[in-house]
Amino acid sequence: MNGCRMMGRCPGCYPGFYPPPGGYFYPPGYVGPDLTYVAPTGLTDEEIANIVRDNINSDPSIPASDKQSIKIDVSGGMVNLSGAVRDRRSKPLAFADAFWSMGVIDVNTDDLKIEELGKKNKRTK
Repeated sequence: MNGCRMMGRCPGCYPGFYPPPGGYFYPPGYVGPDLTYVAPTGLTDEEIANIVRDNINSDPSIPASDKQSIKIDVSGGMVNLSGAVRDRRSKPLAFADAFWSMGVIDVNTDDLKIEELGKKNKRTK
């Protein structure tokens, strides 16, 4: 049991389990893996924009009028969706279509506005 307080119930007491005896060794100054690295896809911004446009156009849940009003700008794999849509479901659907497109790093929808068609629940006297 190697003097373990868990009475042999910890994974380190059994051979083949982690952590190994003595713990892990990392060189001085090691802070962990670089999680900001994004593998290059080899696609240009124009190709990414075409892929995003195709994905949005092929989504049957987005109305045709909203599909045409969405503008797509790509810079270094970062997609910016702008314009105005009438259906409030179109914004998150367009975000998902763009986000899961090949070559896309991140999507910004701050400039994609939802137009209200008017207040249908106005009270009249």
